[in-house]
Amino acid sequence: VFFPAAGYRDGSYLYGAGSSGSYWTSSPISSDNSYFSYYLYLLGDYENMSHDYRLFGESVRAVCQ
Repeated sequence: VFFPAAGYRDGSYLYGAGSSGSYWTSSPISSDNSYFSYYLYLLGDYENMSHDYRLFGESVRAVCQ
C-alpha cells in the first residue's frame, strides 16, 4: 500500500506536504458524535492513529474491494 506524503489542510494552509501524510479512516469516533473521525498520521517510520475534527483536510485514500 502506498501513502503519498500529501500533508493536511487547515483552512487555506497546507502543512507537511512532501514529508508527512494524514489519512481519514471511515470510522467516526462514535455514532453520537459525527464531528470527529479517526485518522492515520505517517511521518517517515513514525505512525500514529488519533482522531480530529472532520473539518480538517486529511487525505482520503480510496480502496477497492
